[in-house]
Amino acid sequence: MPHLIVPLLVASLLAAPAGAGSLDGVWRLVEQRYGDGSANLVAPDKTMLIEFTRAGGLVEGTVRAGPGASGRFPWPSFVTDEGPIPVRVADLTVDPSGSSVTARYFVQPSAEDDLILEIVERYEAGGDGRTLTGTMTVRFTGGETNRGGYVLHRRFEREP
Repeated sequence: MPHLIVPLLVASLLAAPAGAGSLDGVWRLVEQRYGDGSANLVAPDKTMLIEFTRAGGLVEGTVRAGPGASGRFPWPSFVTDEGPIPVRVADLTVDPSGSSVTARYFVQPSAEDDLILEIVERYEAGGDGRTLTGTMTVRFTGGETNRGGYVLHRRFEREP
């Protein structure tokens, strides 16, 4: 039996998809839930795609969202029904292996309010090369009071 293990291991490695464990590629959001909730909040008629490409140690991202994923925005971005809101990127970190990325950025949804959103998005490619999981942590800051926040758990699948 031990002599069968090596050929099976080699076959499984050869069968692994290109880019296994890599952020590179286009990913479709298939699951999104709040905190410990179990309800999948992904609306089937509102596609969200995220695409990562790497050049050296840098990562560039693009988000496509909406019906048919027609709107295209740089990642990280914050998009409302009225369109994108400017973001101020504080930190963008790529794991040396190229399998994960973290962005920390700030958004002020309205000039008429002192509310500022501090957002941290972190994504990691699965070793199978087919999934990307992550979180989007949002803290409501600004003014003089703690305004709370929430965490979205996300799962993407690689587009063919």
